[in-house]
Formats: sequence, structure tokens, C-alpha cells
Amino acid sequence: SDAERRGAHRALSEVLIEEADVDRRAWHLALATVWPDESVVQLLEQTAVRARRRGGFEAACMALERAAELTAEPEARAGRLAAAGQSAWEAGQLVRAAGLLEEARLLTADPIVSADVDQLRAWIELSIGSGMMARRLLIDAAKEIADIDPDRALEMLAAAAEAAWIAGDAQAGAELGQVAARLPPADTPRARFLTHLFNGFVGLLNGGVARPVRALRDAMDLAGEP
Repeated sequence: SDAERRGAHRALSEVLIEEADVDRRAWHLALATVWPDESVVQLLEQTAVRARRRGGFEAACMALERAAELTAEPEARAGRLAAAGQSAWEAGQLVRAAGLLEEARLLTADPIVSADVDQLRAWIELSIGSGMMARRLLIDAAKEIADIDPDRALEMLAAAAEAAWIAGDAQAGAELGQVAARLPPADTPRARFLTHLFNGFVGLLNGGVARPVRALRDAMDLAGEP
């Protein structure tokens, strides 16, 4: 029965006490647990960290997804689902990643988490969906956080400009420029890199050649700076 299986998992977790067995112990505890339990969740998150370090992105996704299932608080659950989606993306499981991110998006009210989720959803759209949808997700996300985290917004605008260029969406240039105008001047090497990247793709969308190419070359020159 389910209860007997859970009892077996718990019994196994109690004897797996060696350091080499820490991940197996975490999983047996997770499979023995029915209700939200933050102590088990933390063990699963540590398992996910170790899995990622060795390139085990699918294993990390599984651990984080189970951690989310054992999380009661909606924002914490959303964060763990988003992290699981990130690992699924890195494992090449794009459909699975999209499902996890959609679930996270429905749970969170945090604009930063929402923007990060939408950014990854956009990359998935670029891979297996619509470049137009990717551009829409990124612009909307940048609008939401432009006043909260302008650096993050700039990163999303640069990605949106690239997505629009890939999709051949020449009409996107005006909206991209309006959102970019809300951001402060670039004052770090990374911000300058992203600004040049953005200007290059928007310039190409607007029909330019020489200035956009120069902007993209400037971005390449800055790419190796910290």
C-alpha cells in the first residue's frame, strides 16, 4: 500500500547516514513525505545544487520539482518551480520546462520572479515556438521591472530586440525604443554591452546597416570585460 511504501522509504532514510548517501537519503525522505515539510525541501534543494555542479540538470529538475510539491507558501513554491524549469531548460527538456514555468507564473505576484520566468519562457518560444511571442513576453517583462531593476530590464530589451530581428518583426522597433527611453544611462561595462547589442538589433530592424553593425562590433569588444 502507499502507507507501507512510505514507511519503507522512511526506514531506508534512517539507515542511509553516510556522507556518500546524502542524496539517496533526501530522496527516500521526500518519497516518505506527504505534507509540506521545509526540512525535506532544504535537503532536496541541496541535492539539486550538487546535481547541477556535476551537470545533472535533469536530476536537479526532479529534486526541485519535488521540493515545490512539498512547499506550502505560494511564492516559495513559485521560486522552486521556476528553478526546476531552469534546470529542465538546461537539460534540453523544453516542453517540461515550459509547463513548470507556466505553473510558477500563475503562482507568483513578485514582479522580478515573473520577469525572470517570462524571460526563460521567451527563450523556449524562440527555440520551439514563436519569435513574435518571445518578443512580446520580453517587452512586457521589461516594462514591469523597468523602474525596479533597470539592469534586468535592459537585458530583456536586448533579448527582445534580438527576438524581433530573428522574427523579422520590423514593427517592434518603436515600442522597444519607448521602453528603453525609460532606463537610466549605461554606467557599467555590462550595461554598455547590452546597450550596444540593443542598438544594433533595433538599428537593423529599422533598416540601417552601418551604424547597427558598428554597435554590434562595439558590443563584441565589450563582451569579454567583467
